[in-house]
Amino acid sequence: MRKRNNIFIIIPARGGSKSIKSKNLHIVNKKPLLQWTLEESKKVKSVSRIIVSTDDKNIKEFAKEFCVDVVDRPKQISNDNSSSESAILHTLKNYNEKNIIPEIIVFLQCTSPLISFCDIEKGIKYLNENRLDSTFACASFDGFIWKKNNKQFEGINHDHSKRLMRQKRSIEYLEAGSIYIMRTKSFLKDKYRFCGKCEPFLIDKKKVLDINDYQDADIAEIYLKNIIVKNKIILNQPKALIMDFDGVHTNNKVYLDSNGNELVLCSRSDGMGLKQLKENSNIKLLIISNEQNQVVQKRATKLNIECIQTNGKKIEILDNWLKDNTLKYEEVIFIGNDINDIDCIQKVGISFCPNDAENLIKENVDHVLKQSGGNGAIRELTNILLSKMND
Repeated sequence: MRKRNNIFIIIPARGGSKSIKSKNLHIVNKKPLLQWTLEESKKVKSVSRIIVSTDDKNIKEFAKEFCVDVVDRPKQISNDNSSSESAILHTLKNYNEKNIIPEIIVFLQCTSPLISFCDIEKGIKYLNENRLDSTFACASFDGFIWKKNNKQFEGINHDHSKRLMRQKRSIEYLEAGSIYIMRTKSFLKDKYRFCGKCEPFLIDKKKVLDINDYQDADIAEIYLKNIIVKNKIILNQPKALIMDFDGVHTNNKVYLDSNGNELVLCSRSDGMGLKQLKENSNIKLLIISNEQNQVVQKRATKLNIECIQTNGKKIEILDNWLKDNTLKYEEVIFIGNDINDIDCIQKVGISFCPNDAENLIKENVDHVLKQSGGNGAIRELTNILLSKMND
């Protein structure tokens, strides 16, 4: 008797790529592209098998680290002209020979790292509730598309001579290129992803990104960092914000008067941001600085923020402060800009840095702010915290 497993996720991931070498293992925000898809796939509770179809030895070894099935994809269906459908059909044939066949296939493209398990589950639910044979992820689209025809440009989805306001145009949909869901029986009959009765389901338009070149990968990295920071803030509910002083509260420069007194430049906007954070949250605030300068303490006093000045390692000071305040590292946000902040950045729950921080710091933080130190970086951070905590 043939075994029916409800839902299979199938991820075609061949090794060849012209635009980005080894694209499916290309690192985006510290993870290979395939890993983003595998991690979200494993969160989908209704799925009975996750299968990677590949012709590549490195992809095969990497996929097995996630305890998923791997099917060897023949070279003849692994070239630039081979369709994803051919890989899916080959995978189904492989399991059919073992008398195992799914009722539903979820075909995922691992070049779309912005999708989440919630999007996958939404598609499965949409397929079942609407009694469809197939569905696919898309987003509403209100752009204008043009094409060149005999040296003349003409509108495809609009009449450029009678341009209608967006509100008066019919709704259009942009295929996301990330999630396709089909009933196996219908797919085997038609042999293409839009089989039988097909309707798209909607996902957030910010997630419509299919990585085809390095520019796409850079854009994905920015979005992923934002998503990760938002999730960390919502899930961890941070209880403390620890701040470096020079290069964070200041522009990392020192001014000397004729008497040799040091002056620094701070942002009033940063001060207002910290005031709002104190008034609208229970987050504890602390400045840790290696500068033995009274200007640091005076600024902290004016902001009514606890301040510790030390010649020692910041991580040791932070460790003792957390114990005194009964806090854990994962409950802490740290913002720093230079190499003496790296230990704290690597250990806390969420880390930030100003836009003009050292490159080593930028490579290790969760989020690089748009503003520079002493020029609104802290205000930007407090705005992020307050908005995400409200979410």
